[in-house]
Amino acid sequence: MSAPTPIERVLRFDSFELDTHTGELRKRGVKLRLQGQPLQVLATLLKRAGDLVTREELRAEIWSADTFVDFDHSLHNAIARLREVLGDSAETPRYI
Repeated sequence: MSAPTPIERVLRFDSFELDTHTGELRKRGVKLRLQGQPLQVLATLLKRAGDLVTREELRAEIWSADTFVDFDHSLHNAIARLREVLGDSAETPRYI
């Protein structure tokens, strides 16, 4: 019987790294301000890098079934904050 594969703690992309244990996002070693749902969305997308992640998959991963929020508004805000922090845009997307 083999030992289970440990879950990767630090996820890297381009000049960024996300420590999923501490919840810290860094760019070239400099800590960036990102927390809450935007951070959770980023972690989910990074864990599934290269795959299409649907809105419903994000909802199931981040917003619990008993949470009553305006999901579309919350997701829109989380993605907008992510794009702001990463220097990404909807018109010329690089990461999201």
